[in-house]
Amino acid sequence: MAAIVLNQVTKRFHNEEPPAVQKVDLEIADGEFVVLVGPSGCGKSTTLNMIAGLEDITSGELRIDGERVNEWAPKDRNLAMVFQSYALYPHMTVRENIAFPLKLARVRRSIIETQVVDTARKLDLADLLDRKPATLSGGQRQRVAMARAIVRKPRAFLMDEPLSNLDAKLRVQMQILVSQVQKDQGVTTVYVTHDQTEAMRLGDRVVVLRGGVVQQIGAPQLLYEHPANVFVAGFIGSPAMNLLPARLEHAALRCVVGELPLSDQMRRTLEAAGAPRDVILGVRPEHFEDAALVKPGIKQQGVTFTARAMMVESLGPDKYAHLALDGEQASTAELERLAAETGTADVPGATHLVTRLSGASAATQGEKVHVWFDPDHVQVFDPADGRNLTPAPGAPHVTQVHRPGTGTPG
Repeated sequence: MAAIVLNQVTKRFHNEEPPAVQKVDLEIADGEFVVLVGPSGCGKSTTLNMIAGLEDITSGELRIDGERVNEWAPKDRNLAMVFQSYALYPHMTVRENIAFPLKLARVRRSIIETQVVDTARKLDLADLLDRKPATLSGGQRQRVAMARAIVRKPRAFLMDEPLSNLDAKLRVQMQILVSQVQKDQGVTTVYVTHDQTEAMRLGDRVVVLRGGVVQQIGAPQLLYEHPANVFVAGFIGSPAMNLLPARLEHAALRCVVGELPLSDQMRRTLEAAGAPRDVILGVRPEHFEDAALVKPGIKQQGVTFTARAMMVESLGPDKYAHLALDGEQASTAELERLAAETGTADVPGATHLVTRLSGASAATQGEKVHVWFDPDHVQVFDPADGRNLTPAPGAPHVTQVHRPGTGTPG
């Protein structure tokens, strides 16, 4: 087991500007499960490869258990990697694949057999030891790859999108298995994924990257409830946070859904942050409700508006109502950049809202619905640089901020 520290770690390919990874500062505790997440090209796999020793570090320092390892070969770091492609030897049996790293280390045959059988039993592979990879399902192959990593008793696990080839149901099952194995082994794990739902499900902490720059580091719930900037707000959460242009006028926020009165605390927070007049307003889908289902005493504390339901998804206890917004829609460079980088044609809030209503709602596709929400749950962002102007009280969760115009590596 090992603690891993990245200090101002940067990777630049062929003198490129900007670098693929820019001055990453990250401390991973012994036994911690940390997930690197972000869109394609954000630098997450490059960061993992630098930890593994598969990519050289251009500048900065990497320490494992207090020792600088920048110049160490991968084999000397004693880190086990699990890849998306499984990387199993097709001519070997499951038993031989799992045993391979122990044979390379010249471990005694009797010890190898004991460790292989014990590891296979933990991953429900005991009945498959004499089969070849070609006869296994995708989930079974991934379990063999994990067993091969576990049997080495490495200082840390490094996993690069290991479950992305699996179907949705099997992927959830494997996520549970990965989490259980990591907790049972107590081994430091760095896990790369582009799937924010997977990141939130697995990580003790999540590192969000964009254009090679760390945007935010924190526990999954912190990132969800208090995103550091517009990018994190729009990337974390499924469906994503609704983001819409708004204007500060006196003691209220005016936007397409109406006028939101500001509490004294919110007003003071925005003043202290130097909020501009034009801002970006963020609201999570679950903070809306069908106005007909809200008790009168609570309804008067919030804001009610009417919109047409373009689509209604019934999911049993909940309904997702996609609402069309009337009137001229404003836009900002930050919202357009967010849509481009997350691969979405339209960010919720720019032309429509995604709301999660109670299953008892009468919302119907094509019809107008009266919707209520509590303005105390809104987040306010600066459209110039995307930073959150209403962060969690006393939570220094912003590590680095991506500045507009710095680009995204391929």
